[in-house]
Amino acid sequence: MSVDEFRNHDDQGYLRWVARHHRGYVINIQRTFNPRDARLHAAYCETITGTPARGDTFTGDWIKICSESLTELDSWALRHTGAVVQRCGTCHPPGATDR
Repeated sequence: MSVDEFRNHDDQGYLRWVARHHRGYVINIQRTFNPRDARLHAAYCETITGTPARGDTFTGDWIKICSESLTELDSWALRHTGAVVQRCGTCHPPGATDR
């Protein structure tokens, strides 16, 4: 498995990844890697697809970290933020202990 990062207004690449990995997962996190307001979503979650919630881009101030593996995303989060990212309350992906 791998982890892909989308940033710097690469919405086209991000949306292409989501379309190809509908069973994958996405960490939505600020460029500062602040874990407090970051969320882990299922790739199909309506809150990270469709129309950007903040402005006109998905990958401007926020970065998308994508993988088909929850374990890899949790490991990424621990390495980069020191914490596992909170799961989305809309799509409810499995928690770190639910796998």
